[in-house]
Amino acid sequence: MERPLLLAEGAAVVVQVSVGAPDEAGRRSVAVHSRPQSSGEEWGRHATGILAPGTAASEERLGTTWPPPGARRIDGAGSVSGSYERLAGLGYGYGPVFQGLREVWRVGEELFAEVRLPVEPDGFGVHPALLDAALHPLLGDELRVPFAWSGVRLSSVGASVLRVRLSPVADGVVRVAAFDGAGMPVVTVEGLRLHPMSEEQLRQVAGQGAGGLFALRWTPVPAPEAVPEAAPVPGVRVVEIAPGGDVRERLGDVLAVVQDFLAEGPEDGRLVVVTHGTMAGVADPATAAVWGLLRSAQAEHPGRVVVLDTAADADVPSAVAAALAMNEPQVALHDGRYLVPRLAALPADEVREESPFSHSPEGTVVVTGAGGVLAGHVVRHLVGRHGVRHVVLVGRRGGERVDRLVAEVSAVGASVRFVVC
Repeated sequence: MERPLLLAEGAAVVVQVSVGAPDEAGRRSVAVHSRPQSSGEEWGRHATGILAPGTAASEERLGTTWPPPGARRIDGAGSVSGSYERLAGLGYGYGPVFQGLREVWRVGEELFAEVRLPVEPDGFGVHPALLDAALHPLLGDELRVPFAWSGVRLSSVGASVLRVRLSPVADGVVRVAAFDGAGMPVVTVEGLRLHPMSEEQLRQVAGQGAGGLFALRWTPVPAPEAVPEAAPVPGVRVVEIAPGGDVRERLGDVLAVVQDFLAEGPEDGRLVVVTHGTMAGVADPATAAVWGLLRSAQAEHPGRVVVLDTAADADVPSAVAAALAMNEPQVALHDGRYLVPRLAALPADEVREESPFSHSPEGTVVVTGAGGVLAGHVVRHLVGRHGVRHVVLVGRRGGERVDRLVAEVSAVGASVRFVVC
């Protein structure tokens, strides 16, 4: 989950969920976008994920005794006793349907809760308000939002009451198991990580809308507590890439490695490419190009390629084992800290109101990649915002998208030519 979808009273929002084509293993990419219904703003992305075929699993059952033996009730957990007033003070705007938490108990490090849905399930696999309420015992004295989910499985549908078991499995990661009143499984989440979010960050998201500006930030994450022994793992191939060198040659070498692995490696295996190019700081140009190539490979083959950047003198086998345990596609280990790339909203003082672009009114602007979506956005921005009146589009081929762009730009009085190269 990259950023929350904030709803304002009286403002309709269009939500788009897209599912990609299956890869060789049957996995599909999933993305959630939104934009205001009454505006022409671009779609803003909120979440991405992977949908994979399920595997047979032993059916987990909840004990017949509820609450569990030895459970200690946590006073003040129910919505009636003021829990939701406290959460409202932190910035959570839970309406009546989402105030489903009834009771919470503790057994050791585990939390047990009962949540109820005050409306009918309405055909949902699991009603979003019911699932959200199952997470409310995890909310403390700071604003936190669900950030990363893994191993999500839906076992039954139509539940209006859940008995929930919340078990810490690592630093900041919780396992969620929810059952119906008969103790049968409803939904299981093998790993859920909540991410802190300040009120200032929420205000930035609310003020930006779908067209807000974001930047890549390397964010520290906790090292996994239980790291397997740093030994060769079946199905995992590790390749180290030295920094520097000729960029074209380096990319050719890495491309050959990736193609060989995808063609010959096991379908459920993973390729770990280790670089030493200071990606979280001032990146080595050749290493940055390698990461760009590998990101493309990750987009085309989700879950099969992991890229890890470390110092030259790092313990590579241990770092690889940790990166695999973290289940992150891109990791950097620098100064003893594990970092992962995340999109973060830019503060208002970092967003320049005016672009530094300047041009002569009689000059011509050349835009390459004319057949792509990005080129269309660039041309519309140049013509509409900066008054460019002479545009040359360069691309490998034309098509309906280029024809529409030419007609659109010509309609506002600008001259435009398309050149095939």
